[in-house]
Amino acid sequence: MGKNHFGLGIPLMPPDLNPMSRKPNEFMSSGEVARIPGTSSGKNGPIRVLHVAVSLEKSRGGTAQAPLSLCRALREHGVDAQIASALSAETAETSLARSYPDIPVHEFPTSFPRRFTGSAGLRKWLASEVGKFDLVEIHEIFAFPPLLGRLACNRAKVPYLLNIHNALNPRDLQKRRWLKWIFRRPFLIPLIRDARGLKATSQYEVDTMVEYVRPPEIHTLPLPVECPMGGGNPNAFRQRFNIPSDAIVVGCVGRLDGQKALEVLIESFGRILKDYPKAWLLLVGRGTPEYTERLQQLADQHQARARCTFTGFLSGVDKSSAFLAIDLYAQVSWYENFCISVAEAMAMGRPCLVSDQVGLASDVLAAGGGFICKTSVTNVVTGLRTALDTRSTWAELGDRARNYFLRNLTIAATTPKLIEIYRKIIQEG
Repeated sequence: MGKNHFGLGIPLMPPDLNPMSRKPNEFMSSGEVARIPGTSSGKNGPIRVLHVAVSLEKSRGGTAQAPLSLCRALREHGVDAQIASALSAETAETSLARSYPDIPVHEFPTSFPRRFTGSAGLRKWLASEVGKFDLVEIHEIFAFPPLLGRLACNRAKVPYLLNIHNALNPRDLQKRRWLKWIFRRPFLIPLIRDARGLKATSQYEVDTMVEYVRPPEIHTLPLPVECPMGGGNPNAFRQRFNIPSDAIVVGCVGRLDGQKALEVLIESFGRILKDYPKAWLLLVGRGTPEYTERLQQLADQHQARARCTFTGFLSGVDKSSAFLAIDLYAQVSWYENFCISVAEAMAMGRPCLVSDQVGLASDVLAAGGGFICKTSVTNVVTGLRTALDTRSTWAELGDRARNYFLRNLTIAATTPKLIEIYRKIIQEG
């Protein structure tokens, strides 16, 4: 467990300073179900688990993806897993729930305070429905849906597990730090205190966690990753985006965000271009127009724009094709509690260059599936040079990465362990 940074002279100081609804999909899984005696769903019924998410809007990246992936994995293992979340009118068309018609998702329009994803509809639904579940897994901490989930669980006497999504990382706490400082005593500490445990996706997340109040237990378990995604044509992808067939593609997949240290990656790439004339940088994902333009200007500044491709958001076969078109996957983020895209790259047999601040860095190292660096231009340049100078090993590294993924990170490998955590919490009452 990380130390309490608030007690060590690093306080979070103030910075310089249409209602809509969607009818839930009532799909119910069939076949063998996970059962546990004495639960609210009956002695012979399946375990019923509700995931309370802040939002499933696709721009939120892995934080929105995680509840959906977890619920699909759980339902495949016989658990009646459902999701409840808020949904703003502006992002209704980009909810990831549309890509998961098999998951019962209950989305409710946002209301005051919209800035913190308040939702009167979600509050009322949770108050009436939480008691029908055996366990609730609450995702994230700095928004209203987790607080509503805690209140509903306490009133219905339903235990909950708190999935923090790296929100207690010191770097993440610096975002909106004044508001988080105010938020912590009346809302955050009770949210953690009343949980039956915290859930982390990597040892890195545990080691960097700021300790506000000690939870009963911390469960460390990788996310179940839905890979391989199937299909994909790397040659057609390169033609579509005008990437030469003989280019050595260094790529990164995911939302374009400052957390990903893409500025560091672009500058580092620009610095090695002279010595590696066939190198090409591929960035797959969506960011704000302002941030994307800033990255493109940075590529211009480092004479790399002609060898850098921005594709925007891709999914399905297009996303698979992107991974297959990448020769070396690069994720040099400032911090990542897990990083689904690294797991996806491993699943697709790509050698990886990752920073030591990525939760899966230890897995890449254990797999012998790539290279580890620190998040700085000097270190990323060294990492790129080392990787590019050893291209003859990439096929072997990719095979190791994929084999490790199949043994440790698939739905089949991780979901039974999660169900056991659920069973333990439910049985403890």
